[in-house]
Amino acid sequence: MALNLNEKKLTAIPNLADPNVLKSYGFSDPSEIVSLTFSYESLEKIENLESLINLKFLDLSHNKIKKIEGLETLVKLEKIFLGSNCISKIEGLETLVNLKFLDLGFNKIIEIEGLNSLVNLQELWLSENKISKIEGLDYLYSLVWLDLSFNRISKIEKLDTLHKLTHLLLCGNNRIRKLKNLHSQDNLEFLSLSWSNISKLENISHLQKLKKILFWGTKIDENTLYKLKELSSLTDFCSIKGKDLASILSKYNKPSKREFIDNLYEEKTTKRLRV
Repeated sequence: MALNLNEKKLTAIPNLADPNVLKSYGFSDPSEIVSLTFSYESLEKIENLESLINLKFLDLSHNKIKKIEGLETLVKLEKIFLGSNCISKIEGLETLVNLKFLDLGFNKIIEIEGLNSLVNLQELWLSENKISKIEGLDYLYSLVWLDLSFNRISKIEKLDTLHKLTHLLLCGNNRIRKLKNLHSQDNLEFLSLSWSNISKLENISHLQKLKKILFWGTKIDENTLYKLKELSSLTDFCSIKGKDLASILSKYNKPSKREFIDNLYEEKTTKRLRV
């Protein structure tokens, strides 16, 4: 069963181990709650969740949370939304070995760390942080979606173990100048390089499953496209069409940065509804 409390102006998470609190929300036991949403509140701390041993879905996005904590007993968690908070460090996730989806976008994270035990993680969203280096991903063997958009990354590196990766978003990292170190990404289908400093599309001839590549706001010109003929799978160079996972639902062929981000987060909203 799901407990959804959005925009209730809460400053603290209620004690969900208290029978009276549970009863007020229509539950008789904490184990009944498998989905919990406290988004768009004023929460500053993750607390009072220890008794939710069957929880699979947790949405605490759009709050004022500064630290990832209090999740140790929630070992059945599969999806966590902690985007748009004040988190500066990735921590407190060591026991969540069943986690498949983690959103930490729009925070204050400087370093990618604390993820080594998440071997079943499939999607990692870290856009709009202060990350300067790609690291700490070595044990994410199941990862298929990696969003590092709009950070401070200057070099594509340390993706060697991510053999299952199909979606890589590096847009908005205007310090990236060269496309390289994708030799292990044979399954890559979607690559976003928009608003980076890349001027050449190189070192991608082995990406035979690549279907879409975005490079709005870069120095790449149309003449470069002729070099992509060896990628027979490539169906879309500059824009995304249809209703696939990364659709840009806009009347513009070239969306603004804001539109691009908004539509990516629309996809996360869709995922938020799938428990």
